[in-house]
Amino acid sequence: MRSRLSLYLNTLSLEEILYLEEEIDRRKDRYRRAYSVLSIQTDRRITQTTGPASLGAMTRDLRKYIADCAAQGGGIQLAYSPEVSVLMFTTVEGASRSCTALLLGLPELNGKCADGSYQISLKLGLATGEDTLAPGSPRCVRTSPLVKRANQAAWRSNAGALMMDENAYQEWPDSHNAVRVPIEIDGMRIYRTIPSHNGDNNSYDNEKLNEFLAQVTKAGITTLKYALERHEQATPEVAGVWSKAVAIADLQLEGYDHTREKNLVYNEKLSAEGYSDRLEAIRRILSEMGLALVRLESAL
Repeated sequence: MRSRLSLYLNTLSLEEILYLEEEIDRRKDRYRRAYSVLSIQTDRRITQTTGPASLGAMTRDLRKYIADCAAQGGGIQLAYSPEVSVLMFTTVEGASRSCTALLLGLPELNGKCADGSYQISLKLGLATGEDTLAPGSPRCVRTSPLVKRANQAAWRSNAGALMMDENAYQEWPDSHNAVRVPIEIDGMRIYRTIPSHNGDNNSYDNEKLNEFLAQVTKAGITTLKYALERHEQATPEVAGVWSKAVAIADLQLEGYDHTREKNLVYNEKLSAEGYSDRLEAIRRILSEMGLALVRLESAL
């Protein structure tokens, strides 16, 4: 059983105080490692809700969501609050996976609330370097220079984007997509990027999708429903008995316009091999717009 020893500095000599400081630093060095710290901040004060019941549900949902996204990158949660959370990773690559998961899953998280009151959007900040961090130690979090730098980067970031220091930029998987911003934090250069995934490409024409989303925004719709149906379809260029069936996925987005009392519908036909990437790209667009996304019960 561990016991505490009460020490009073006014009863110690200068030599004894210096010895204690050296001993504390020596013991702390056992936990000094290269870490990547990710700060997650909400874009607005989401704690200002209509009632304590909705605040409690939002707090639980957001905490579970952040913990699940941290696990995808092998991260550990150092601190949590509905407005600011801190995750710790051993690699920048793991932090990048969690950043992508955090941004892609936001539409589904916002869709958990039936009245659409969540509307959560996140700002991310990443700092990398050597530090002494221990999960479960609030003092480590308060005194950590990495946590401080990550918080300042997230505070300066935009919703749906990530700001990182130069150390993280050197190890970032898609560093060619990062842009240098004209600010410095603790004397370090800062870079801005949007964590990417396989669905972020220019192989799809978003003109009709943007027109649909413009109508959704004008109508004040905050929640969209989606359905995916997979079926077989014969190739049109080959007819008769030689026709070959290919897998096709029909994607449908739907939102109810209360002003005109009708549904706004968007349909897109995709190949079965690429529909998952396309759906992730649409999730990213909806995440940047702060829209919620729920799946229709009739979807396959």
